[in-house]
Amino acid sequence: MKRLAILALFVCAFACVSFAGSGIKYASGDKKFFKTAEGSALLEFVWDGATYDGRCPLRQEWPDLDQYIFKARDGFLQDFTKKSKKVTITEKASEAKYKIVIRITNVDRYIKVMGFIPGPSTKVWGTIVISDKATGEELLKVNLDEVEGGASPSPFESMSDTFELIGAKLPSFK
Repeated sequence: MKRLAILALFVCAFACVSFAGSGIKYASGDKKFFKTAEGSALLEFVWDGATYDGRCPLRQEWPDLDQYIFKARDGFLQDFTKKSKKVTITEKASEAKYKIVIRITNVDRYIKVMGFIPGPSTKVWGTIVISDKATGEELLKVNLDEVEGGASPSPFESMSDTFELIGAKLPSFK
């Protein structure tokens, strides 16, 4: 009987974790943007005014913020490129039809002890706005609410993991 109760508890816990929201939530615009849009987009990250744990400027807490930003961009591009079929990222402004602005407002990090890989885990808050580059019209706005990618052996990799999750979920956003 004890084994059955423990098994039921594990199944419930697994189900809760599996069906938990990703923290990527619709705010406004066309929910089906990635199903209908085609073309390339410029990618811009904005970290101005971002805080650490909502209490101090992020750059004050992380003097090596530029390395974290590089890992975030790299992680996002890695999975976005795999998942997005019709919208691609370009570095050339002349080729871009859209602009994707990822504005980070808050970052938090903690040590995850449960799971496959214990270690640092990074959470982010902010917004993603996709707009028409020619007109500036906002086509889709998504809120990032405590998005967490998972634990990694290093803090830089945990930042990459979080943005890999965002890059993978954004093209399949519904």
